[in-house]
Amino acid sequence: MTMYQEFLGYALDELDRSQHSLGGSDVESAALSDVAVYRRNLSEVGRETDPSGAIAANVKYDAALILLARARGIESDLAAFARPEIARAELEASLRASGGVSPTDARPLATRGPCPGEARPHGDSGTS
Repeated sequence: MTMYQEFLGYALDELDRSQHSLGGSDVESAALSDVAVYRRNLSEVGRETDPSGAIAANVKYDAALILLARARGIESDLAAFARPEIARAELEASLRASGGVSPTDARPLATRGPCPGEARPHGDSGTS
């Protein structure tokens, strides 16, 4: 297991715990919101001068993608993230095909409602 996969595992556990009390479509809505917000953060990482901030942004986004995929019945696990860029692209494609998120604009598709302003995603304490 790579260090990235270990970090991703911790992030998945944290997001999963924050969504544990939710049920059904609420889990999917929270996961979709997380993906949109973390994708926006990921697009801003180019301005980040701290490499640890860039890694954290990628880990949070990938964890949110995995939880959204799971909420939609799409298989995904940590093993695929030994090569994060490939796994991320494949998961984004699967989610797009299922009516998920638009990775190019970091917004839920129109059928999923508006993107949540600048609010923190569900369960995010704001610390990296």
